[in-house]
Amino acid sequence: MDLDTIVTRTRRMAGDASSGLDVDEIKGHIQRVYRFEIPDQVSDCARRGTVTWSTVASQAEYDLDTHTGLKGVVIAPRRPVRLDPIEMWLTTDEDRFWATWEETDLTEGSPTDILHRGRTLVLRPVPDAVYSILMPASMYRAAMPTAGLEYEPEALACAAGAAMQIAADLGEHAVAADAGSMYEARILELKTRSASASRSRPQLRSF
Repeated sequence: MDLDTIVTRTRRMAGDASSGLDVDEIKGHIQRVYRFEIPDQVSDCARRGTVTWSTVASQAEYDLDTHTGLKGVVIAPRRPVRLDPIEMWLTTDEDRFWATWEETDLTEGSPTDILHRGRTLVLRPVPDAVYSILMPASMYRAAMPTAGLEYEPEALACAAGAAMQIAADLGEHAVAADAGSMYEARILELKTRSASASRSRPQLRSF
């Protein structure tokens, strides 16, 4: 389904709420859903990449959006994170992390461990200098091309999500609710497809 067709579907779902919007405004809503909102809910819809960011001496915590300069780029870090030549320990388990490090221990050195907490990365030891960290990540997608999307449920999710935003912005709550129900149904399809694909992938055995 090409982008112009998705615009048409969005107008149809939003009804009168979209009548005052030009095509570019509607495309903006569609792109927001495609690039940011769907990947936030369906991990397989995110792209994979690697980013590099730098620490600051004596700074223990780093906001993924502001301190690393990656706002609107990174959804979440992935393993293996490297501060060459070592692979750093990355965890979201606060209990395990703080069992390893005293929270009040601000000893400085070359960092080896990272706690990923929401949009914050906590490093231990606290960096004593500028270090360059190589971090694989789930990342937001580039803009949808004019050719649109091959998988129709995802295209319809973009249309429904955009229609929901447009209607909600204009106070058309009933229309927004209907579009929201359609959006959630399409998101469920995408999650089901993703789970099915994960089960069909060959699993590595440990010996």
